[in-house]
Amino acid sequence: MLSINSLRMLLRQSAEERQELKKLYAQLPGTRCKRRTICCSLLPEIVFIEALSIIDLIIHLSPDMRKHICRKVISYFFLNPVEIIMCPFLDGNECLIYEERLFGCRAYGLWSVDYYDSLAVRSRQGKKYIRTQWEKLGVSLPKEVVEFQVPYCSHVEKTDTEWISDDQLLHVFVQIEELSAKFFKWHRLFSQMYFYDLSFFISSLFYGTSEAVNLKFSIVNDVINRRTKARLEAVVNTVPDVFTELSS
Repeated sequence: MLSINSLRMLLRQSAEERQELKKLYAQLPGTRCKRRTICCSLLPEIVFIEALSIIDLIIHLSPDMRKHICRKVISYFFLNPVEIIMCPFLDGNECLIYEERLFGCRAYGLWSVDYYDSLAVRSRQGKKYIRTQWEKLGVSLPKEVVEFQVPYCSHVEKTDTEWISDDQLLHVFVQIEELSAKFFKWHRLFSQMYFYDLSFFISSLFYGTSEAVNLKFSIVNDVINRRTKARLEAVVNTVPDVFTELSS
């Protein structure tokens, strides 16, 4: 598990790499988003260096905004198996982290239709496996959530003269992964324990990994089998600000 002290150390050590991440993002062509928020139905998978970048952004927010964002991220983690929840960084039709948005957000609308369809197939296969695991615990996840996939976007407008191929997009992503892998132990932990999931990672900082998993099972079971969100509301309304030490 990644502690607050370890995170403080990693934020100090990763300043150069986080600047390099911005340069890698800049290799993608400039685009103009029509803000239809189609892609904001899910929080994309990320690698560890991207997680550090978003954590650094969060800790520099005002205390009230930081608490607001953390509550939304944690709610997203607990409820995403049973509801299609908009990205916790979405406010109306505006992205609160647009300038720091993740590779998955930036690449959406740039992939070819065929490659995006192949990504969708792999995503659905993964969700079906997750549904099977939940069923073993006595919880049947809603079919509409398990089978949901963000549709292909045809509303991204380029602002640069050049477009980008699938191979070029993949090359940028490989460079981002290699940059993240400089923090080998934590990069591997983020993928193997947190499954590239920022909401799981942040929830674990608040509650610990095991407790976050246990709470998620209890909350999902409550929503599916008892039709109540009382436990979720109690948990989210008492979220402590664990980032206070990092922001001072």
